Amino acid sequence: MRRTARLLTGTALAAAAVGLTTAAPVYAGEDAATGGLTVYPSSVVPGERAVVTTTACGKGGSAAGDAGAVGAGAFPLAPG
Repeated sequence: MRRTARLLTGTALAAAAVGLTTAAPVYAGEDAATGGLTVYPSSVVPGERAVVTTTACGKGGSAAGDAGAVGAGAFPLAPG
């Protein structure tokens, strides 16, 4: 009984020590609600041109989108 108690106590203390040293990530100075996504025109068919804008990437940033659900595939988002 005593050996089991020591084993469980040691495991609990190790888990608590790891939990106390692990910090959640914090992003100071960033807005919680950054950017949105606008697609113009709101309805297009494959082959037609659409303009997608967002401020979520920051000034001069880029990203990629995926329109595979509507049969159009991946597309880049670039400044401009």
